[in-house]
Amino acid sequence: MNINQNNNKEKSNFESLCIDIFKNNNLIITSHRGPIDLLENNNNITTKKSGTTASTAFGELINKVSFSWITNPTKDIERKLAENENNNSIPISSNEPTKIIRYINSSRRAYHKYYNIICNPLLWYLHHQMWNFPYNPNIDENIQDAWINGYVHINENFANTILEEIKIQNNNPIIIIQDYHLYLVPELIRKVNKNCFIHYIIYTPWTSSRNWAMLPTYIRNPILTSLLCSNLIVFQTRDDARNFLNCCEEFLSDITIDYQNLSVIYKNHSVKLNIAPISINIKEIDSLANSTPVTTYKKELEQLSTESTIVRIDRAEPTKNILRGFEAYKIMLEKEKHLLNKVTFLAFLAPSRLHISQYKRYLIEVENKINEINIKFQTKTWKPIIPFYENNYARALAGLKIYDVFLQNATIDGTNLVTKQAPIVNEKNGTIILSETSSVSKELTDYVIKVAPTDIAGTATALYQSLITKETDRKNNYKNIIEYIESHDNKSWIRTQLQWIRELL
Repeated sequence: MNINQNNNKEKSNFESLCIDIFKNNNLIITSHRGPIDLLENNNNITTKKSGTTASTAFGELINKVSFSWITNPTKDIERKLAENENNNSIPISSNEPTKIIRYINSSRRAYHKYYNIICNPLLWYLHHQMWNFPYNPNIDENIQDAWINGYVHINENFANTILEEIKIQNNNPIIIIQDYHLYLVPELIRKVNKNCFIHYIIYTPWTSSRNWAMLPTYIRNPILTSLLCSNLIVFQTRDDARNFLNCCEEFLSDITIDYQNLSVIYKNHSVKLNIAPISINIKEIDSLANSTPVTTYKKELEQLSTESTIVRIDRAEPTKNILRGFEAYKIMLEKEKHLLNKVTFLAFLAPSRLHISQYKRYLIEVENKINEINIKFQTKTWKPIIPFYENNYARALAGLKIYDVFLQNATIDGTNLVTKQAPIVNEKNGTIILSETSSVSKELTDYVIKVAPTDIAGTATALYQSLITKETDRKNNYKNIIEYIESHDNKSWIRTQLQWIRELL
């Protein structure tokens, strides 16, 4: 069978799955951020695709079926819609299938407590093991208030809006809920509607029960019992699923757990767990990578680069382990002085969550480390590290096109789609170095060089070995990783989800 025939067969299978599942079931998707951003200009409302994990994840599905997407308003025009009791939704396509966005209505104060106190930093820090437990977190009255009047309140608004949408649709839909922002929604829905199918997807790592035990029962247990009101829960790795089951076993009673088959029976309700690492839309990435802005940026970056180029693309936050990555580069330059003036490190670092003091402080430390290395090694014609402190996707894609080595050495990481985009975009048969604790390294283990995130000396060696690897070896490995990612793309990911849903309906 040739490639076109195989693609046509997969397309047919995907479309038949959509028809089979959604002919009698409507689809409701919910997430903290929606698939589009609304823009208002001279009283005209236009839409632009958002760059969220949620929009990437379901791009293939929402092109094929009707859906309602429940989300938070993030812009003034979206908040106006949310406050309109008669019409808080907007169609995002005039064609079939129908696509509707609905915004929940919550005060800015409640949202602040929900997002800036509980979601970030409390839950995010927990999932990514960022707490320094002898000192934090400190669950005081401020956290108690934010939990009740922020996180619980917003989750109730999401659940109520979903239940309203179910009434409008007048059936028992398939509800897909995403990530750590909405943990309480499944139970709130299940209390009212016993028959709908709830599919929960968690993109963040799930940490051990010992870490979860640091949270009080009134936060921890409602999260677990709510998730167990789902029919299907999908994690990024098997370790995440097992950690979740350990938490259920440790903190809940009246529960039966099957570790081998990844299933739970809790209060006579059966829940299936599965593993599905999220992937990328290759066609979309190819199109963006060959766009005029990316081509222009590529020429500019090539002028800044030298014989070899190392690239990293990260949010500038502590879990990304940026400081150790630069320290490893420094060690390599000290040991391999023949590389001076011959290798350039392009670092695309997007400032993130600067309202959180730890993030702001970390960005300053990163800037200081870059300055330290540049001052030590730079010449009149060469800087060892060239940083870009911006959220410029086009320039970052241009960087991916020209790397010889791509470094991603996060301490703890969940969905890192850039690591899968990198080889698809790259034009130099580049090598990828990944930390062993990154979720994607477990999936790409046969095609990357793995390092322990704390092993600065080992990372320095990996950088050097990657730079001197023979071109034939690079080509062979590059070919293999491309074949893997192409066969495990975004459509394959969503098709797997649909197959599981069909089996459980």
